Amino acid sequence: MRTLLLAHMGGPESPEQLPGFLEKIFLDRDLLRLPLRPLTGRLLARLRLPEARRHYGRIGGASPLPALTRSLAAKLSAALSDPGVEVRAVYTHARPGLPAAGGGLLVLPLYPQYSKVLAGAIERRLPGAKMLGSWHLEPAFLDCLEARLRAVLRGRGPGDTALLFLAHGLPLSAAAGDLYVGQVRETFQALASRFPGWEARLAYIGKAGPAEWTGPQAWDELAALKGAKGIAAQYLSLPLDNVETLYDIDIALGARAKALGFGYFARAASPNDGDDFASALAGLVRGRLL
Repeated sequence: MRTLLLAHMGGPESPEQLPGFLEKIFLDRDLLRLPLRPLTGRLLARLRLPEARRHYGRIGGASPLPALTRSLAAKLSAALSDPGVEVRAVYTHARPGLPAAGGGLLVLPLYPQYSKVLAGAIERRLPGAKMLGSWHLEPAFLDCLEARLRAVLRGRGPGDTALLFLAHGLPLSAAAGDLYVGQVRETFQALASRFPGWEARLAYIGKAGPAEWTGPQAWDELAALKGAKGIAAQYLSLPLDNVETLYDIDIALGARAKALGFGYFARAASPNDGDDFASALAGLVRGRLL
């Protein structure tokens, strides 16, 4: 029996899990460079907790990520139809965590674009595992995104709607020398080319703290699109719904769009545990891991 791990950051499945989840993030040396890390990391996690509680409270109190990942793992297992492969969901910042050793494991990080602080951290923690690298230009994955964006655009035209593609940002200190930003732009360009005639822009979300981050920021980019009647948005990073899609985009960015006078703001659905996405991942696994 071979084990295939679907891996990503994870998320809190209940309000009680949120403090521990935040602490793991702020203590992660791959994500953040902090002086006196044990002290400052825990302090920052406590300071961020009230805001995080408010955000998670607006989306039901917890993250849908773990349940979606378990469902996707089950559908991927069915799509592979290989009794010799067991598919499991594991997380870097939640439970169940990564195994203690990587020898003999197959690993599919659920990050289409390769970042040394996300997919790279999984790779470093599981030496000896067979890791599937970036898949940001896989046609079947792009087909999943395109289909969901076309559903949002039904009945709308390039004369009244602008396309805003979004990705999770990184501090410039973490993005330096990384493949991530270039691969995000490649995903954006590949998708935008499927919508000729539509105004399309790429922006980043998730900025925190005073440090410089990858840009432009979505908050600012919306204002630059004021010639359009409405905005159709699509998230390019983690392909499962999380607090960033459900709060940062749907609620916070949606409110910003309304305040700027846009007639509508709609986000294309995430691939989540869709059958087409499970089939796309099965093709990746067969072609590159098995």
